[in-house]
Amino acid sequence: MGLLEKAKEKKARTSDEDEHPLPKTKKRPQPPHQSKTPRKEKDNNSPIEEYHIHTSEKTIEQQIIQPRQVTIPSTEQQDQPSETEAVGFGDDLALETQQSEGTTEVLLEAPPERDIEVIEEQTGFGWKEQGSKRIVYDHVTHDYIYEVIEPQLSDEEKQTKNEIAHLFKMMADIDTFDMSQEEKTKFLEETIEHVISDNHIYIEEGSKDTIYYHIFRDFLGYGRIDIPMHDDGIEDISSDGPNTPIFIHHRKYEAIETNIYFESEPELNSFLVRLCQVSGKQISIFSPIVDGKLPDGSRLQATLARTVTKGSTFTIRKFKEIPLTPVDLIEYKSMSSEMAAYFWMAIEDGASILFCGGTASGKTTALNALMLFIPASHKIISIEDTREVNIPHKNWIAGTTRHRHVRSYTSSVTTTSSRYHRW
Repeated sequence: MGLLEKAKEKKARTSDEDEHPLPKTKKRPQPPHQSKTPRKEKDNNSPIEEYHIHTSEKTIEQQIIQPRQVTIPSTEQQDQPSETEAVGFGDDLALETQQSEGTTEVLLEAPPERDIEVIEEQTGFGWKEQGSKRIVYDHVTHDYIYEVIEPQLSDEEKQTKNEIAHLFKMMADIDTFDMSQEEKTKFLEETIEHVISDNHIYIEEGSKDTIYYHIFRDFLGYGRIDIPMHDDGIEDISSDGPNTPIFIHHRKYEAIETNIYFESEPELNSFLVRLCQVSGKQISIFSPIVDGKLPDGSRLQATLARTVTKGSTFTIRKFKEIPLTPVDLIEYKSMSSEMAAYFWMAIEDGASILFCGGTASGKTTALNALMLFIPASHKIISIEDTREVNIPHKNWIAGTTRHRHVRSYTSSVTTTSSRYHRW
């Protein structure tokens, strides 16, 4: 190809480029700390450049594990003053947006720790007094919380504890209802030592006390609620189902939430069956509601899951081992001295008295206190659905009602007005 042809071809390419010019691209502006050369002042009439926000694929919950700073480009002018803005982003996330010199900074921080104050604390529960409880006040939510602190089992210790408990159930076959608490503790300790030695179960020295604590708590105590059951300041203990915190009613702080949970429905059902058996009752689908009395005198009300309620529930109302006297009621200002004197005279003269009131209004407390006015030589007979009367009289026959499972039927009697029915 000659020089003339090459010149004509080059001229043709130049003319094509002039007719169809290629679009010019603008570079993305860099933040000030990344630019190598000083930036020129922008003209007020210059067009706003587009920018994109790049986010990671992680969720916000994964991003707030550690506080960090996220930088987002800004289109505002450099001479604009810095501005800090707080944005509410739920209870578990604090979001702050700060704009300055071409950048927008988003700060994600974890929530602050709760301001908790220990109001009351007590130790000395369970095997070798390893358990403790405390009542704390949360200044953020303004609520009291009842916390139970117990030694925790590792996975290996749980396996060892379950093995010992299974072997103990297979070997031990003795009636312990007539034993005292000291005799039960001694018998259980000796039997467990035989189980461990006969089956060559190895337990580390540091784990023995922890395993023994949970074994004695489950066999001789009340499982997860053993510490609240031995707390004299608690009046009621109630569970509304699995995965729901147990609530208590404290004599001083009233209704309080605890940190005690039943992790699954089978665990709660098993515990409920055991409570009913200890109180001398049986709970089943045929009889899903049970009212009973625990060995320490507390009153039990239990319902089985999927029959009456969605989940199994129970309520335990505790009573003092030593009942209140009329003097105590006067000191608590529940009764005046004139009222006590009037009841004293009425009971000595053989008058009939009817105690009426709502739940937990003090009917049983007043009855136990006023029955002390009955002379010790008089014969007393009490009939109750659930044993609650507690008096020191020796000439006393304490009876309970017995429910028979009979087939129920309905009959009606029709009169001329057709308004009276008999069931």
